[in-house]
Amino acid sequence: MIRIAFVLCGLSSDWLGGINYFKNLFSAIDSLPNSNIKIVIVTGKNSNLYGLDKYAGEVIRTRILDRYSVFWLLSKSIKFVLRREYLFYSVLLKNNIHLISHFGALWKGCSIPSLMWIPDFQHIHLKELFSKELIDYRDKDFNRICKISDAVLVSSCDSKKDLYDFLGTKNINVHVLRFVSTVTDDITDIPTLDCIKEKYNLNKKWFHIPNQVWQHKNHILIINSLNYIKAKNRDDVVVVFTGSTGDFRSKEHFIFLNEIISKYKVEDYVIFLGVIPYIDVMALMKYSIAVINPSFFEGWSSTVEEAKSLGKKIFLSDIPVHREQNPDRGFYFNTNDHVALANLMIETTDNYQTSVEEERFQLSKNNMEERRRQFAIEYQNIATSVLQKKK
Repeated sequence: MIRIAFVLCGLSSDWLGGINYFKNLFSAIDSLPNSNIKIVIVTGKNSNLYGLDKYAGEVIRTRILDRYSVFWLLSKSIKFVLRREYLFYSVLLKNNIHLISHFGALWKGCSIPSLMWIPDFQHIHLKELFSKELIDYRDKDFNRICKISDAVLVSSCDSKKDLYDFLGTKNINVHVLRFVSTVTDDITDIPTLDCIKEKYNLNKKWFHIPNQVWQHKNHILIINSLNYIKAKNRDDVVVVFTGSTGDFRSKEHFIFLNEIISKYKVEDYVIFLGVIPYIDVMALMKYSIAVINPSFFEGWSSTVEEAKSLGKKIFLSDIPVHREQNPDRGFYFNTNDHVALANLMIETTDNYQTSVEEERFQLSKNNMEERRRQFAIEYQNIATSVLQKKK
């Protein structure tokens, strides 16, 4: 049995996409018959795991990972003097860890190999959304990861190309793991349409955008589309937004969006629900007319993968990674073309059929287990290959 350490600290509701990523990976591995992997979460004594411990074979809590604790300070002092995380290394050795995955690589040549994850290279493509300090930090961190890791994990071929461009070389051991959003654990518990309508006071059919309200998610395009739809004298279109409304890079962004909504007088066309239970997000997606992801950039969109798993029609910004994800019911629009998106929304509203949606839902539900199995097998093969190469 391969004991793989996932070092998870500082998780928060501001990064629900990351939490859902690990939930999907862990549940896929956990469900794989005859898996040779044991998931070991390593975290601080005070860390919130947001339910991820449910899928772990073991959870190790150590004060070394509690920021500013005595043990954390001691570990950092040792690292400063000896240039090695020897205290944390001893914890991993004591617990017979064979591989460190995603976060927490120790040092180049360490006896415990590492498979580190770089989620995306957004700061290269959208520099205007990042401060110089944050760009420099990400550049330094990504270079460090590539230097000390035994292998690097990315979520798409598009990100792999970005990695090669970033480093200026292909001389690196890199693996692509395209994650799959598998809602199997929750799918039978999805609330009924009537329950979800009553809970959130939804009186009309809706489109759903489950993206956090960050600048690169391009929510402004939706508002412009709704303004266009309003000008067509349509009052039967509503967009439900879920996800955190805070962007750490621009605390004024949500305020700005609301100002535009007021300016266009489209308040009756939008509903912001913020962070809600994941099972309700799945219900809103399932019963929606369609899902929308207008994002300027993605490493690998969980929104697209969730739409695939629920069999939903999805309107997508025409960016390389969305093309790579290639959902069966995907329709593409330019990131700046609010008219094209508005016309898709109007046409789909006029032709929506509940029976078709239920049929596609059942079909996707039947295919979900195989998609999840392949995801788990791919990760297992990658982890095994990194360990074999280390020997």
